[in-house]
Amino acid sequence: MSNMRKKQDNLNEDYQVVKGNLCGKITFVEYRLLLIALSKISPLMHSLEYVNFTTKDFCKLLNLKEKGMYSHIKEASKKLASRTLTLEDKAKKEGLTFAWLHEIKYNEALIRIKFHPNLEEHILKIRKNGGYTKYYIKNILKLKSIYAVRIYELLKQYQKLRCRTISLMQLKERIGAAGKSHTKMNFFRKYILLPAQNEINVCTDIIFDYEEVKEGRQVKELIFYIQSKLDISDDYNTLRKDKLILVIQNQIHCRTGFIFEAKHMNHLHRNVLLDLIAKFENGSFNKIFIRSPEQFFLYQLNEIHEKYDINILKEKYEDY
Repeated sequence: MSNMRKKQDNLNEDYQVVKGNLCGKITFVEYRLLLIALSKISPLMHSLEYVNFTTKDFCKLLNLKEKGMYSHIKEASKKLASRTLTLEDKAKKEGLTFAWLHEIKYNEALIRIKFHPNLEEHILKIRKNGGYTKYYIKNILKLKSIYAVRIYELLKQYQKLRCRTISLMQLKERIGAAGKSHTKMNFFRKYILLPAQNEINVCTDIIFDYEEVKEGRQVKELIFYIQSKLDISDDYNTLRKDKLILVIQNQIHCRTGFIFEAKHMNHLHRNVLLDLIAKFENGSFNKIFIRSPEQFFLYQLNEIHEKYDINILKEKYEDY
């Protein structure tokens, strides 16, 4: 194998994914394969060539065990080869349906992917022109659902504008959640939107909040407010409670890989949160093996909460 081939095989979490707004029916494992392949497309390519990466690097990048992984890659590759997507021009009332891939080759050591020629315009030209959606692949590696990845991609497009309004129907279509089981807003909010918010806010380079816009009792639109984590101040005493919660979530995730849900902290006074952050800052948890992160940090918060006289705390310190 030549040096050039070896270089192309290596995977790196700092590869950039640049893609247009394409979606279709696809599982999360298959979508990850596609995104990793997209991250290896060079803007210097004149046509869509094979992209290669080793099974070993694939597993390392996704923090997967190599043993037995080949059978999963084989299954995902077969399914991916049969997946199609449709490009529609609603104004002209016409569309085009074709496969994602020209072909995919795989063995126990190497995965080789070549995209369908019809995607050349949507991959190469977009990459050369700056792309519709651009992000480092490390920002989606820890996301656990395809909904979280697709919501992240939709928000990254508008990160500089810091705000995006999208109809609920369009959002569901864009993330692949337009099925009957997702029609009720309570279901969609509980099982898709809030889990995706938790994952994105903890595991990626952005955070977001959202507002529901209703007509009567029905939610018609969602307004997303997007912020880069780089914009969060290091002076914790100046931060609002929602930002303090995010700091704690990130600290817990960095140490344990566990996403500690915001609902455990929303009711607490911000001084309780500041005290827990202080414990992280002074290294209190650095040498502790935490077997059950949720129970451990619930106990820590409760212990801090109980040392305060809450009435005096609320009277003396503003909670915002």
